[in-house]
Amino acid sequence: MKTPLASLRLQAESLQEELPNHHENKLIHRLLKDSVRIESQMNRAMYLASLTRSEILYIEKTNVRSVFLSVGEDFPELKIDLSHLEDVFVPADRKALESIFKNLAENSLKHGKANVLKVISKKQISNQILITITDNGTGFDGKYKNLGIPFQKHGSTSGTGIGLYIIKKLMSKMNGSMQIVPQNSGFRVDLILPEEPVR
Repeated sequence: MKTPLASLRLQAESLQEELPNHHENKLIHRLLKDSVRIESQMNRAMYLASLTRSEILYIEKTNVRSVFLSVGEDFPELKIDLSHLEDVFVPADRKALESIFKNLAENSLKHGKANVLKVISKKQISNQILITITDNGTGFDGKYKNLGIPFQKHGSTSGTGIGLYIIKKLMSKMNGSMQIVPQNSGFRVDLILPEEPVR
């Protein structure tokens, strides 16, 4: 399914360049947006399937800042503020961390309509690293306890819950945890990872 979707998106992009008509361009833009959304949902479903097969993660010393910088390149419309992120290293699977950060960035853009994502790191007393991620979006108006439950309706958003569920599973596999902190405005997620590998 990935190949036909990618082909559809490329053809739509070509049409968008060739058609000057505003109305036609609007339709093509909607087609592009829908194809990107379907691709994203399919990638999440595939990732979810791989998690259920208990795939082993490759844990190594990983620079959190470098992962955020890499992910930020995929989201030019989102300003990722790393000014309060220390140059911390955590024992983690780099691809898993990238997936976590991408899911959070997508949630901020799609559901929160945010344009700024702020990342803060702090060393905890119990040899743990706390990474706090907040956005300046509209926040969440549903039940926080239901967040991260797959295929459950969350407030007025159209999310499936798969993204946050994947984050929880990946954090658990890396001996860490995820906490969603209720906010008056915006959305906040705390990620906690060990400072050293767990033996």
